[in-house]
Amino acid sequence: MRRYTIAVDGKSFTLDVRGLSQDTFEVTIGNRKMAVQLAEGVDLPRSSITPDLAASLSSSPPGPPPPGPTQSGAAVAPLVVPLARPGVATAGAGIGAVTAPMPGVIAAIEAAPGARVKRGQPLFSLEAMKMLNAIRSPRDGVVAEVLVARGQTVAFGDPLLRFER
Repeated sequence: MRRYTIAVDGKSFTLDVRGLSQDTFEVTIGNRKMAVQLAEGVDLPRSSITPDLAASLSSSPPGPPPPGPTQSGAAVAPLVVPLARPGVATAGAGIGAVTAPMPGVIAAIEAAPGARVKRGQPLFSLEAMKMLNAIRSPRDGVVAEVLVARGQTVAFGDPLLRFER
């Protein structure tokens, strides 16, 4: 179970969310319980955790690294985090694409073009760091195209599969 505290119009509420199945949840707000079914999930862009991201993307040359303590006392340059995200279509992948959540090797392909899949159904097995990871469908749909082959090495964010619209 997960507990969230939210504020709506200046009033604070506590939400308890308990997963009942892959797409069904029990949500409790105060004394009121509701059964909630997820119709469709969409990944929204995450914000960067790097406060100096705008400066690192500017066309002007970078200045000296900001002072900051380390174990040795030397200054450290800010870390810039890539904005690519797993499960979200990248440029050229198209809308409705499933992308690699991490670098690895495609160990198995469990979906074929034309196949109807349900949300949460395994689509691929991805071997990363000697572990097999199931890549599951983010939604119900029909597979339009499988973009990788068994044994292929993929990078973080590479398109793996495209759904029909």
